[in-house]
Amino acid sequence: MRRIFAFVAAVAMLAGAASCQREAAPGEASKAVFSVVVPESATKADVSDGSLVDKLYYEVYVGETLMYSGDVDPVSASNPKTFSLEINLVKGITYDILFWAQKGAQTCYDLTNGLKQVMVSYEGDANDETRDAFYAACKNFQLTDQPTTVYLTRPFAQINFGSHSTSDSTSDWETALPFMQNNDATLTLESKFEAPELPTCFNVLDGNVVEGYVAENVVLDFADAPATWASYGSDITYNNATYKRVSMNYVLASKVGDELTQVKASFKHNFNATSPLEQVVLHVPVKQNFRTNILGNVFTEGNEFTIIVRPGFDGDFIR
Repeated sequence: MRRIFAFVAAVAMLAGAASCQREAAPGEASKAVFSVVVPESATKADVSDGSLVDKLYYEVYVGETLMYSGDVDPVSASNPKTFSLEINLVKGITYDILFWAQKGAQTCYDLTNGLKQVMVSYEGDANDETRDAFYAACKNFQLTDQPTTVYLTRPFAQINFGSHSTSDSTSDWETALPFMQNNDATLTLESKFEAPELPTCFNVLDGNVVEGYVAENVVLDFADAPATWASYGSDITYNNATYKRVSMNYVLASKVGDELTQVKASFKHNFNATSPLEQVVLHVPVKQNFRTNILGNVFTEGNEFTIIVRPGFDGDFIR
């Protein structure tokens, strides 16, 4: 079921502010009011629910000239996925307004060169939900006396590995689970993600990766995988079957066509910490704001996988 995050209070506040504005004459400065909304996952507590984003950066251009830039916090703790900002604009002038939302403390994004050249680093750990980020561009925008709502979207593809799970004790997940648990039945599982080449630069204005900027031999290092995910039911379902998510990573991806890449996920647990299991999958399709789910017997016999590519992160509202 597709849902939009509730932001009634923020919209009401903005509407009240807009009703007090008078219409600006041509050439006269006035305030443009924006409500910027992060999409909500279909399952509120699911992986990729956008809940860790806490800073919105913006830039205002006239042609190639940067006029304003800044950042804002969410409207409130009770409404963390909506940002509100007012920008002084001049009626009759055409602007390009760029938005980028992320976790403010996340260092894998470098905004030094502005939002037309957001640099992405793949150094660090795998399964890092704080890498989630969003963008939007209002091109050819002109001042109006009405508030404007902007819906953000992701610049990434998300690549997941899922272990086949059923009530049958012989399924992939149930077979492997006893070997992943410690003596007190605590789940111990880490995963690592690798790719031979990934884009590293994103242009918010164009909404696409910048050619010529790539990282080779990408490695996101071992980090906890499903121990927390399993507690709130972030299973992947496909064709009436259930898969336990055991790896989740964001990669920058083009929005044009389906790019193909090779990925490798490595898994270590209680019984194989010194010699992790590796799964290499060739020709994996990735596309901006799509999930790629690689599903099958991750831990047991066989190396055949079903690859499902789903738009909108499987339930997010996309505009």
